[in-house]
Amino acid sequence: MQPEERPCPTSTLQRVRPGRSTHEWVGRTVAELKVDDPFAPVTLLAPNYYAGRQTRWSLARAGGYVNVRSMLIGDLAEQIVGHEASGVEPLTPVLEESAVRAAVRQVGGSFAQVAHHRALHQSLLQLFRELRRSELSIEHPPSEMARAAVLAFRAYERLIAGIWIARASERKQPGACSKQVTRHPRSRSLAA
Repeated sequence: MQPEERPCPTSTLQRVRPGRSTHEWVGRTVAELKVDDPFAPVTLLAPNYYAGRQTRWSLARAGGYVNVRSMLIGDLAEQIVGHEASGVEPLTPVLEESAVRAAVRQVGGSFAQVAHHRALHQSLLQLFRELRRSELSIEHPPSEMARAAVLAFRAYERLIAGIWIARASERKQPGACSKQVTRHPRSRSLAA
């Protein structure tokens, strides 16, 4: 007995403008793709996590949500190329915030009196993300507080070195399956 040959999945790439017409177009397209098999998998590439979620909600209201998922283009690229082969752990929000707290404790100085305040941690985390994104290097901070922030940023970067930066869509979400993760040696030193 010959195994049943399954057709090779096809890909269609279509750019559409955001708005109500997009949701209507996606609904029609998903229905067309699922005309022969209502359980056929469909993946939507969304410009951001919230657009993907909104589109899935729209499909759910219209009754065409089964086996439809959305993902970011960067996430698709990571699936194709893979990051697990590198053996590094994703930088989750918990690890990221722990690294900020550990960096503040290491630096002390101007932050010593307020090192335990969550508002300081959140503000520094926003600053650190922006510094990483812009790739700025601050050589001569203009004040003692700025100097402490730069030193904390350098400590933070040392702490997260070798930890892969996880995209928001990969973070644990309700109903998502858990992955087996090999702990990175540095992640133990981030415990708050």
